[in-house]
Amino acid sequence: MTRILLWAATVLFAFGTKAAANERLRTYYDLKLVEAGVPVRLSYGPLSKYGRIETRHRGEWTFRAFPTLGYESNFNGGIGQNSVSINGIPFTVAPEQRSVEDGYAGLFAALGGYNVLEPGHRLTFDLTGQYARGLTTDLDTLSANLSACYAFDASNWTYLNLCASTNYAQKDLSIDRVNGQRITLGKVFDTGPYPSALELGLSKVESDNARYDQASVDYHLITGSFSLDAGASASIAKSGHAPDHSVYATLTKTFFGRPISASLRHTRSSGGAFLGLQREEKQNSFSLSMPLNRKLSFVMGYSRTTSPIEYFEKEEFTARFAFMQF
Repeated sequence: MTRILLWAATVLFAFGTKAAANERLRTYYDLKLVEAGVPVRLSYGPLSKYGRIETRHRGEWTFRAFPTLGYESNFNGGIGQNSVSINGIPFTVAPEQRSVEDGYAGLFAALGGYNVLEPGHRLTFDLTGQYARGLTTDLDTLSANLSACYAFDASNWTYLNLCASTNYAQKDLSIDRVNGQRITLGKVFDTGPYPSALELGLSKVESDNARYDQASVDYHLITGSFSLDAGASASIAKSGHAPDHSVYATLTKTFFGRPISASLRHTRSSGGAFLGLQREEKQNSFSLSMPLNRKLSFVMGYSRTTSPIEYFEKEEFTARFAFMQF
């Protein structure tokens, strides 16, 4: 769940490859509105990033840091049950290994930038991180994400991304490290009044417990009243406990002048063994993000994991307020 919140924050503050993909489509949509005579303000940055204008603009860097206040039902990365049954044999989970809920105060920071090599070619760099300290316990958490990409944009709105990333999440009882490489080929389509984009991707992921290769497809749509992002991925080779397949959908709609995003995701994973039993798990998750005003944003997430092995079943909830100006 720490990764869900970090991902949501990355999208909210426009420091990520998904945010970049949506910005491509948004730029194309705004250009169509301009051609139709609709008064739209086109910012300088995206036009130069995607090779739409000849310019000496070489890129830009942005840094943001702001305090956060939130809650996690599993703040220490522990086991969600007091006792479990394995093959009909009851086991009691040691108190020091059980999950602990807590509110927290923390600091989120993001550094992002790009450098235009020549029109249509650029390098991007994104670094995000968060440190949080428990309000009622002596616990803390640390999470960070680093990614670097080469991006190519053709004149017909076909694009290519080559990316490498590393993720780190540390709690009192758990440490997650994930490294990955990804290639994405996409195209923006002029589908009537509402343009869309289709992306095909291949990725290689390595964590402490698994290695897997995935193929994915993502679809993006922008209309006058909402935007939609949906996709699916499947592993084509794997070892250890790794995802088999995953599907997601995100709907963003403006209410009272504020864009509100709701996301659903389903993931099935398998592989690896626990006390001689083969692991197989399903996870359903939901996240909601919204800016409450110019200074304050809110992100919440919920996930439920089911498994034939009771030890791996869990239910987690997180919520966070970010004070973007203070």
